[in-house]
Amino acid sequence: MILEGALFEGRIGNQAEARKIFAKLLAECTSYGPVFLEASKYEEREGNIEASLKICEQGLDFNLKYSPLWF
Repeated sequence: MILEGALFEGRIGNQAEARKIFAKLLAECTSYGPVFLEASKYEEREGNIEASLKICEQGLDFNLKYSPLWF
């Protein structure tokens, strides 16, 4: 539910809050691959490719077998 809240904040243009929520989720839910995928896709949509790639790499460090992060 919190992941959906971060995505909602991003959709309504509240970038600071979306990034704050994603940061908390990335720190607290390291074993849940979809958090890394959605955070990466969010940064890509915002045009922040470097951050997107960094998040993918972090996600793969914790979830090597979560295949969507490989694409």
